[in-house]
Amino acid sequence: MFALELARQPRGFALSFRFESPALRPTARRMLALSAYFSIGLAMLALAAVPESRAMAAGVARLAPMEEPATALHPIRPLVTVIRSDPPRVITHTVAPDDTIFTVADRYHVTPQTVAYNNGLTDTNGLRIGSVLQIPTVDAAVYKVQPGDTLESVASKLSSDPTSIADANRLLYEPDNFGVGATIIVPVSDGRFPGFLLRITTAPRSAPFARSLTRAHLLLPVKGGVITQGFFSFHTAVDVAGPYGAPVLASEAGTVAAVGYVNTGGLRICVRHDWGLQTCYYHLSTTRVSEGERVGRGQTIGTIGLTGVTTGPHVHWEASIEGAFVDPLSY
Repeated sequence: MFALELARQPRGFALSFRFESPALRPTARRMLALSAYFSIGLAMLALAAVPESRAMAAGVARLAPMEEPATALHPIRPLVTVIRSDPPRVITHTVAPDDTIFTVADRYHVTPQTVAYNNGLTDTNGLRIGSVLQIPTVDAAVYKVQPGDTLESVASKLSSDPTSIADANRLLYEPDNFGVGATIIVPVSDGRFPGFLLRITTAPRSAPFARSLTRAHLLLPVKGGVITQGFFSFHTAVDVAGPYGAPVLASEAGTVAAVGYVNTGGLRICVRHDWGLQTCYYHLSTTRVSEGERVGRGQTIGTIGLTGVTTGPHVHWEASIEGAFVDPLSY
């Protein structure tokens, strides 16, 4: 049989084994018991040596610090999963009998200029029933990349921004999207395409998906102006007084439908807003916009004057929808 002896020494422990011939023939039970005793002895030796082992490990660490593996990964930014929104795309729309450029634009939440520019239309009366329109899902130009084009040159050509173009077309991840002959989307703020004019020859009418449900109220056309006369049956507008020459502002974004002189009203500007309303500004001294031009909310379109029949400098602010006059203050 085996005999296990464990003795403590000044510099550690001494373990010795001694084998004695068994008097009896070994059995499976005796062998199992022998293995158990041997395992217990080793465990006791390991537990007793823990303090010395720790001291030895500390000494080794001081002498030779462990170097980091060459393949260690250090991310330059936090590893965070980001849910990416779908990029802009181009969809098609088949013109129905009741469609206008305004109603189509309102349906897809873009400006009438975006619909017209991308389909070669310069007149609101240019839609043809059954024709198929290409419409980007944001105010943008659908552009085919030409030889020599760069992000900067395309952005300059369409008054856009190189970063916006890169983001809209995922160029950071798919640079081949800007290859010669590729079709890209070039975002254009509020559909203001350089040099593009849209003539309005169709009668105003409210859109079936009118944005008027969620839009802000119309701006007063004169900043700090004073309302001197309201809307009623014999005065189908609101008079807003201000200093002669003061800026006249567009009450909401839209397309300039008319500019010119009319009897009684004098020099005037009319703006067709995307959701169907039209506003007109009379008695102006100067105009700053042209027919077919896209204007933004609060943009200066003219100045207060005394043209036409008037008793003092003011703006005769008129609104209509589907040909009927309405109170602009209610919008």
